[in-house]
Amino acid sequence: MSDREGATATGPVLARALRIFSAFDTDRRAMTLSEISRQAEIPVSTVHRLVAELTAWGALERGGDGRYRVGLRL
Repeated sequence: MSDREGATATGPVLARALRIFSAFDTDRRAMTLSEISRQAEIPVSTVHRLVAELTAWGALERGGDGRYRVGLRL
């Protein structure tokens, strides 16, 4: 399978989502998109898209300060 084919498969998308969740810990309970991107080592544009989907589902929540936190749905 080429890199191009793998990029569209569900596996890599799930792996990126898990890396986003792994970016959060007891020291980093709330982060901006840029902070999540740095911690997860994923481009900001990809983080933006995935975080929007995860927020819509309730896995992440966006606070009044614009930072994202792990959502109640998890």
